Amino acid sequence: RASLRAVSCATSSSQYDVLLSTLLLTPNATDAFTYLNTVNWKDDMVKTCVVDVTVDYCQRYVEKSSSPIMKEEEIVEVVSTEEPYCVVVEGCIEQDFPDNYSCRPKVCPLGEMGCRYTGVCVEDEVKIVYEEVMGGGN
Repeated sequence: RASLRAVSCATSSSQYDVLLSTLLLTPNATDAFTYLNTVNWKDDMVKTCVVDVTVDYCQRYVEKSSSPIMKEEEIVEVVSTEEPYCVVVEGCIEQDFPDNYSCRPKVCPLGEMGCRYTGVCVEDEVKIVYEEVMGGGN
């Protein structure tokens, strides 16, 4: 499975940063979860990207929302209240996204920034890079 870090290595650092920052600033990004539901979660490039970006977003969210003095239970409580998909996504990954609402929501289950972040996965430029990294490109 390719990762966003692998994608960042596949392009020059500055090229990747410009691409990602440009796409993150696009307020009307396509909802990657809605797209995946239209193709029954069978677009491996987009699915892999959405998984990678969601995990990255959730890890960053946990870091931002917690402090060193918080207990794990407190962190889980905060995250499950503010970004509940971050609590279930690991289990969904382990089960290869079973066909249920908690793992395959019809629309992006994350907050606005998380949805904009995962939305980059349906952009043609990102799909091309993922395809190259995953071995499907030239």
